[in-house]
Amino acid sequence: MYPNQPGPYNQGPYQQAPYQQPYPQYNPYAPAPYAQPHGYDAQRMMLYDANKKSAGVAYALWFFLGMFGAHRFYMNRSGSAAAQLVITVTSWILLFVFIGLFTLFGVAVWVLIDAFLIPDWIREHNNRLANGLSY
Repeated sequence: MYPNQPGPYNQGPYQQAPYQQPYPQYNPYAPAPYAQPHGYDAQRMMLYDANKKSAGVAYALWFFLGMFGAHRFYMNRSGSAAAQLVITVTSWILLFVFIGLFTLFGVAVWVLIDAFLIPDWIREHNNRLANGLSY
């Protein structure tokens, strides 16, 4: 090769401009413009785990303290839970005149029906929680 002759390393006066890419170079480590801040998904999962309701806990409360509405308090159904609590306490007080026997039977039927409603309450609460924490 001669010094003034174009070649692979010396292109002379006809040197090609560097290639310009029409789009920015892809960087796999750069955050996407629509992405949430780093750790946001972990934070959402931690919030979900801290606030979700468990069917096992609800059934344990139902089994041991169902007449007092503990499972309803756990499921944030405070109005009906307070009603169950008041009816149960007054029924125990009125048990000596046999009126409390009928109201205790009514609360027992109410608690038995609640056993079939607990799974729907759990699912509804956890779905509402997950939708509230979504993007």
